[in-house]
Amino acid sequence: MSNNDSIGGAGSYKGYEAVLENIKAVKKKTEELKKGGQMPKGISFHISNNKYLYLQFKNPFTGTRVPQDVNVPFDESGVYQARDKAWKIKDAFNKLTTASEFDEWFKREIKEVNELVNDLKTYREIIQELEDEYFDGVNVNTKRPRSRDIPNDASTWKKGNLDYFKKLPDWDKYPTWQELKTALFTYKQGVNSFKKCYYALRKIAEKCPNNKQLLERFGEIDPEQTKFKDKQSVSWQEFLDWREMVTNKNLRRGRDTLARKSWLWVTSMCILYALRPSEIAAAINLDKPYTKDGVTIPAISDPSNKTLLLVLGDFTYFGTSIKTGGRVCKPVTTNPEIIELLQIREISLYQYKPRPNSLPENICTGFNGIHSSYMNRHKAPATEIYAFRHLGNQLGEMYGVPQEIRARSMGHSVQQNDSTYKKRKNLQTTVDILLNHSKQPLSLELAKDELERLGFDLENELIQSVLKVIYQLE
Repeated sequence: MSNNDSIGGAGSYKGYEAVLENIKAVKKKTEELKKGGQMPKGISFHISNNKYLYLQFKNPFTGTRVPQDVNVPFDESGVYQARDKAWKIKDAFNKLTTASEFDEWFKREIKEVNELVNDLKTYREIIQELEDEYFDGVNVNTKRPRSRDIPNDASTWKKGNLDYFKKLPDWDKYPTWQELKTALFTYKQGVNSFKKCYYALRKIAEKCPNNKQLLERFGEIDPEQTKFKDKQSVSWQEFLDWREMVTNKNLRRGRDTLARKSWLWVTSMCILYALRPSEIAAAINLDKPYTKDGVTIPAISDPSNKTLLLVLGDFTYFGTSIKTGGRVCKPVTTNPEIIELLQIREISLYQYKPRPNSLPENICTGFNGIHSSYMNRHKAPATEIYAFRHLGNQLGEMYGVPQEIRARSMGHSVQQNDSTYKKRKNLQTTVDILLNHSKQPLSLELAKDELERLGFDLENELIQSVLKVIYQLE
């Protein structure tokens, strides 16, 4: 076969001498560019087996120095291509921050390895999948089926997912780590929004064909909230003083008088039952009794009702669902003087009417929002809706309602009551609990505090045995 014989129908065979000439030319060109200062410091050419042109450099993220295939031909044009890629690599060292991030970039930009298109999904396709899965699921707390027609479900999807997905500029592109990272860091790390965005975008990564690599990058970021807003708290006396001040104001307009009566009553109910304002709007035995399974719970307005148990439905009268679902709630006290002072039996629930075509999220926050606005305008000692719920929880402790009963009434676990809800303890109320608690049985924690105050050793076997018997501990 001569050097001019064709093979494969395209190109021509080059003899050994031509191969040697090409090797010399490649080596000469690499030396020329190196001596000419055209290569970045720390990155060099590497010729392997006289037929492959690599770049060699120390990876600053791993500390390893090995030749790397950079997908260039073994000829003079490949030398120039390798030089250009060397500068890209140098630039990437200064911009990227993790080994996994660099590996993905190197694979895509330097080695130019493309994923199979038929395995890829656009942001839009993935988001649609996530939306369908969300509405095909059930409410986390109540286990009821979700629906696009229920304002709370629609609002939760938007606020917990869609609002973060909108940080991605082009939904018709295939997901990349750089775009996901950029969207995430539109929030400051450590705030609650960063944490929520992290988990929302992570759902997209889980749906990608290269989810392993993407999830590794998410794993390198700490999403936990470390920055918190100061939480409001209010004491029982502060509330009573403010209530008296507002009650004694002279109001000219009838609607102002009605609003005052309604919001004072709603706030009083929030304290008495340790509930959110919107949960009061889900009560179904305010002015009529509730019967189920042969058991009747009297109306709150009934003067003969001594227990004052409050029945909550799954939905408010204006159509939104409540967070932890329907249940029966116990008041923190049935003290007749307090019930009379707060005018609990004089039902005056604020009538909230969402505007036509209101967005679901606006309907969901409307009732609580109007309550907070009223408290703001009238200079209440606290304006956050949870402050009064927490006050009720502390009063329940003061009046000797066991933590297990308070937690069940509030619609959460004992663990949550002990961790989250005790973070808002008001100092004055804490003092009241310790010095003015009811003669009703104390909660276990209060009993321990009192025993320690009186000088008893909680490690004493006799003391432990007494506590086990009284509180039925295992």
